[in-house]
Amino acid sequence: MTWRRRSPRAAKTALLITHDLLEAVILSDRVLVMSSRPAASLNEIPIEIGYRDEPLRRRQDGKVAGYMARLMDRLEIARPASDQSHAPQPA
Repeated sequence: MTWRRRSPRAAKTALLITHDLLEAVILSDRVLVMSSRPAASLNEIPIEIGYRDEPLRRRQDGKVAGYMARLMDRLEIARPASDQSHAPQPA
């Protein structure tokens, strides 16, 4: 018997708190970006990637990088130089 047969979808919600952006994108339907103390929700980013019950397959989706970049922008985290646009580097 598969997991889906034993546990049909119900109207349930789980709240996952993580500092791992990749984990947030892969395991979520939406990500809430929170401010520092006192915590308040700054942004809600819906995650529109298929394969909801297959996190390893979700991880391979081409949209993951875009969501990661969007989260990094919202959190004001600088991306590594290899991820930056092809802007000229100072000499």
